[in-house]
Amino acid sequence: MKRLLEVAALLALLASPVMSQSAATLVLKNVNIVGLAGDVDQTGRDLFVQGEKIVALRATSSKPHGEAQVIDGTGKWLIPGMIDMRVQLESADSNGSMRQRDLAELLSYGVTSVLDFSGSSNLAGLLKSEFAPRIFSSAAPLRSQPVTWSAAASTIVKNDKEARQAVQAAKQKGAALIYLDANLESGAVKAALQEAGAAGLLTSGAFLATSFEEAARGGVNMIYGTASVLSGFADGGDRKTFAASWSRAEEALLAPTNSTAFFKAWQKVELQKNARKKLQVLANQAVFWVPTLALETNGLTEFAQTNASTNAQALQEKYQQLLRMAFDLQIPLLAGSGYAAHRYWRPRLHEELEAWTRAGIEPRFALEAATINAGHALRQTNLGQIAEGMLADCVVLEEHPLKNIATLRRPWAVVANGKLLSQSELARLRDTNRISEREIRAVLAWQVQAWNDGDLERFMRGYWKNDSTVFASGGNFSKGWQEMLARYRRGYPTPDKMGQLEFKIYKVELMGEEWAKVLGQWKLTVGTTTPQGLFTLILRRFENGWRVVHDHTSSATP
Repeated sequence: MKRLLEVAALLALLASPVMSQSAATLVLKNVNIVGLAGDVDQTGRDLFVQGEKIVALRATSSKPHGEAQVIDGTGKWLIPGMIDMRVQLESADSNGSMRQRDLAELLSYGVTSVLDFSGSSNLAGLLKSEFAPRIFSSAAPLRSQPVTWSAAASTIVKNDKEARQAVQAAKQKGAALIYLDANLESGAVKAALQEAGAAGLLTSGAFLATSFEEAARGGVNMIYGTASVLSGFADGGDRKTFAASWSRAEEALLAPTNSTAFFKAWQKVELQKNARKKLQVLANQAVFWVPTLALETNGLTEFAQTNASTNAQALQEKYQQLLRMAFDLQIPLLAGSGYAAHRYWRPRLHEELEAWTRAGIEPRFALEAATINAGHALRQTNLGQIAEGMLADCVVLEEHPLKNIATLRRPWAVVANGKLLSQSELARLRDTNRISEREIRAVLAWQVQAWNDGDLERFMRGYWKNDSTVFASGGNFSKGWQEMLARYRRGYPTPDKMGQLEFKIYKVELMGEEWAKVLGQWKLTVGTTTPQGLFTLILRRFENGWRVVHDHTSSATP
């Protein structure tokens, strides 16, 4: 009798894959699977999805598949759905429509899960949408003081006790992670890490007021940002200055690069000497690092445009060398884009991975950071891999991504939440015109903010820094970025003379993928006077974003 039961159990076990295949709701036929984490590529495979899970993975065959949706993947390459470990979804709209569009855009680029740092409690309705990635949420960032550049929620903590209480409150609200922001002082960091560890919560941070080494030894799970590593090379006084500039800055991206302490810290970085020793702490403590390389190197480029003494290329190379060193030291790396963390630029995850490859990281390891490593960091055993029993989050690509990582820019299809989105559906979700208009409006909003801060140099970053840039007004024109800056300085020598600027955008007209025309109204309030008029701008998309190449501004008749 025992023998019969064993045989019956064996037969049932052997039959289960067949049953799973026949019950599949989606079949990707004859697709090739990219080998990651030491695996070799698998060619000619049929992948069976039932509900939200992969139920079978077999050599391709011509057997019928019942009522399942069957997609021919011949010649296509499959990777796990990518996990963006640094986004900020919170926005100013109250009904969540902007967040929904952002999520759809992320999904269109193959991002099927995100770690969100907005601290928003209003995302529940988006979690089950078929046009949204899976969302893992951080509690509102813990800060020692408010910051001026972020609309996201914050929890202000002044001492160790308040830090512990904030962690306990986050646990009760169901947060998965505690984020410790750059300006949080050392004692509060230590208290929060201890409390979070006891509560079983993940912890992360961008450390400036305290050393990243101290945070690593205190048990933090992840650290964020290339610049935050500099905290280990600055003395206590410089770290306070560093963190204070982060809190005050209107532009989060450029806050550290505008700080003298930032450059002093970089001068102390000797990559093959003290940097290797300090970074070893992360490897020893198995702390994940999320460099946000694309976001931060773009910030260096922007800052260098108006600071002749800054060698942006040299600093970028140091950033890249730091990333390569971290890889060589076997620090576990994660990929985070910083999408929507900065109000003027929204890098996507594929752009971050491309930045890694330009820094010398092989595409294989960049992809692993965005898939397998991320699943481990989130403690999600069913994410980040393509195998039976895993969640069916997959990206179908036209080319082998390890041979051409740029193929990530336009997935052929994405499987998320058990549903396949075709290339045409992804293009609709991406809505490139909306994205371009949003980016253009952001550049102009950036200029208004810079003007109202009395910062002409920052205002001029909205223009193409080239001798061909044209500004026409009042029957005269200036040609060249430098001449334009000189003209503005003559006309507006002090912040008082600059006054407060307002733009009203009437129309943004896209002229292909790289050109746009903007019609708007300007108004300047200087004391009791309010000159105003119209402007027509021609903008062009460059590698670092949209820039004004032609500006025709007119004044209304008094």
